Amino acid sequence: MQHFDNKDSIFSGCVSDVVFAVDHSGSMGSENHPTITDFIKNIVNNVAIGPEYVQIGYGNFNFTLVNQMYLNSYSTATDINAALDGIG
Repeated sequence: MQHFDNKDSIFSGCVSDVVFAVDHSGSMGSENHPTITDFIKNIVNNVAIGPEYVQIGYGNFNFTLVNQMYLNSYSTATDINAALDGIG
């Protein structure tokens, strides 16, 4: 997995809304959830978070999408990461 050392290296100079729609069906397997969460956290930790920068949303689905995190729910990477840790 690529790691970005500079928060300006992705989404540089633009306001972005990024929503992750994650498959939580049985075919994905619960053992893959930490890998997916780590992937999202890597992105979150390497962009400037906030309404004037990048906002993150998260939903999971089996048959229908369930919103777990709205774009304006959290304004720091620390808070987003804590919320991701709480999604089972």
